[in-house]
Amino acid sequence: MIYTRTPGTSFATTIIFKTFCPLGGCPVSPTIDYYVTLTDSYGDGWNGNVLAFKQTDQTGFINIQTFTLASGRTIGPLIYTFKKLINVQIIVNIMGSWSEEIGFIVRTFDGAIVFQRNPGMYFYANNILGTFCPGCLNLSPINIITS
Repeated sequence: MIYTRTPGTSFATTIIFKTFCPLGGCPVSPTIDYYVTLTDSYGDGWNGNVLAFKQTDQTGFINIQTFTLASGRTIGPLIYTFKKLINVQIIVNIMGSWSEEIGFIVRTFDGAIVFQRNPGMYFYANNILGTFCPGCLNLSPINIITS
């Protein structure tokens, strides 16, 4: 049984009850999109700080996608595409000033938080701020809490 529905419930004419793949299987994309929202607690942008997502595949190819907030308090969500099932490191690409003002949230397409950094803590040029695995099952949200 693929899907069952109890009779007696009304529904809109445009509702999709269930999506499934026939016996041949569904095509699987090797990539997945994540959404990033950037914030600055002071409201003047990231003061020259540039962070990056670094992903190294099995062949040794390194893909680095940078992100920064040039001015203002917030921007996003911005879309980033990653290869599935290959860890991503969140690194400091360029060290600026006032790093304690920087915050950002990385979310899946359906809004689940996979990484969150709240403003309030300094970071330094050699920091790896965190990691996550795009498309991996059982994601546990990471929240850096500042005191």
